[in-house]
Amino acid sequence: MAALTIMARPTPDTPVKPSGLESFGILSDPSSKLERGSDESNNVETRVWATTLSQYKPDNRTAMMDCQLFYQAVMVGGFPRPTPGQCDDFREYATTEGGIVRPREAAMFLTQVLWESNGLRSKEEHVCAGNQCPGNYTTDNDFSYTEKQGDQTRTVVNQYYGRGYIQLTWSYNYLAASKSMYGDDRLYKNPQLVASDEMTAWRTSFWFWKQHVHDIKEVQDGQFGASTRAINGGLECDGPYQDKARLRFELYTKILKIVEPDTTPDPAGCYSVDSNTNTNTNTNGTSNSNSNS
Repeated sequence: MAALTIMARPTPDTPVKPSGLESFGILSDPSSKLERGSDESNNVETRVWATTLSQYKPDNRTAMMDCQLFYQAVMVGGFPRPTPGQCDDFREYATTEGGIVRPREAAMFLTQVLWESNGLRSKEEHVCAGNQCPGNYTTDNDFSYTEKQGDQTRTVVNQYYGRGYIQLTWSYNYLAASKSMYGDDRLYKNPQLVASDEMTAWRTSFWFWKQHVHDIKEVQDGQFGASTRAINGGLECDGPYQDKARLRFELYTKILKIVEPDTTPDPAGCYSVDSNTNTNTNTNGTSNSNSNS
């Protein structure tokens, strides 16, 4: 790999040499955070220029894609353009809290959260948003408290249905995420924070990914189905909803074509992929499986 030259940020009067790295999804300074509401950062203190761009390989690129690539990856699935703040949080936490350093894994993660959140438009499990699905995700260790209504006192038990962009469920996940992120039990005591706070919705999603998906060997080998199995395998890989797992993969195929166009998407790891099944990518990035069996 060619040597990298770290150069100070040019002054306003100095012509800026285009690095070309943005087209590879590489940020000038991955640690700098975008101003919310702005598509460009004014706080970049350093710029990394490659002496030979042609020597960059896809797997050497940082997962912290620039906002234009992020917007394209979201919208290629038919979803509306995300906000600059959503891009900001994705870039801020993908590596630090999700452990994601490769574009292919970033595409996997983005596919899964887009599927779970209807294109970053919902941070609550749809069927539970109204009645909170009492009894659906219940354990003996759920947090409860008492409250007074007039002369009456009642016990309220928190409901831990899916919240956040990856639809975090069960009280033990809320508690573990809270201790990891904040060192306390605030999300266990107030699970609605995962849905009401944008940053928390992202951070819990990356926390879940790092804890339950990132270290799976098949995921690191590029098997998208393995990430689906880790998230909803009981229903979509081994259960009656394999059609939904295939739709997830079709979405991933579109997103991967934007993020890492030279990489072939691999559906393995979830439902059975027949050796006689041909997976062809159309010009629009969708995947058609034609079984010969």
